[in-house]
Amino acid sequence: YRLRVLAESKVCLRQLGSGHSAYADGAWRRISPQHSSAGGHSSEASWPSNPQFELRWCAAADGGTQRVALKIVLCRGERPWAAARASQPVESMVGMYVFRDDGQGDGQGGASASPGIDVDVANHTADPPRRVALDEGGQRLAAGGLPQGMQLLHESCFTTGLEVTCTLQLQLRPGARLIVVPATFAPAQFGPFRLSVHGDLPVQLRECS
Repeated sequence: YRLRVLAESKVCLRQLGSGHSAYADGAWRRISPQHSSAGGHSSEASWPSNPQFELRWCAAADGGTQRVALKIVLCRGERPWAAARASQPVESMVGMYVFRDDGQGDGQGGASASPGIDVDVANHTADPPRRVALDEGGQRLAAGGLPQGMQLLHESCFTTGLEVTCTLQLQLRPGARLIVVPATFAPAQFGPFRLSVHGDLPVQLRECS
């Protein structure tokens, strides 16, 4: 086939690479009669109990910052969520929060690295990544209520639909990682979901424990 572009000014047309993708299945679950991993949105006191997922990339060869373009998709199946969406459409809405963790905190964040040290994705496959202490966040996520080195990058709208999407272009320092927190609008909304990441660099996606 042939693709032709007509424009008023000079334009460059080139084929994009195939890109890289990673997937992780998760769920908001009841842990005990008093506790669950379905903490609701960030104004809820139980919000920090939501699942957390780590995104990590290979560091740049020169140990410097690198530009990352990615798309994060949170989706849920129609059948498992049909009853909740029909009976509690607002409470069962889904959304997500995306944080950058530069690894400068007190051990609750990601692994730090010095310039020139290659932080390879393969080096982080043995042990599951650690959760970030978000108890100080809550309603003031963007107002300094996060651990040192943490920054809120994106807070999605909550939707009654089946999918939420976030597109980001970032400059990441060596050792930095992203933390994705999927959430339902209200606490105690249980069901499965899938998190997928698509970008221009190889990426590792794992649930924190």
